[in-house]
Amino acid sequence: MRNFLKIGFFLWLVKTYGYTVCKTYQEIETDCVHQINYVTIRSYLLCLEKDGYISVKNKGTHHREYHINVEAYKKLFANG
Repeated sequence: MRNFLKIGFFLWLVKTYGYTVCKTYQEIETDCVHQINYVTIRSYLLCLEKDGYISVKNKGTHHREYHINVEAYKKLFANG
């Protein structure tokens, strides 16, 4: 079930922000309609990075830039 939720979050993330996200966990939490807390968001982002769906560029303690792996995204959500 957790993987299903993580992939649902990933889909929402791309549809909401596009292929580059420049927000903190708390800012994403504010925008998130799924009503999940920033700790869960952090966990999902770390898992997505580990699985190769996103890469993270640290810009400081609270500012990170997340880049979606477009090929992995398209492969995951390809029709057929």
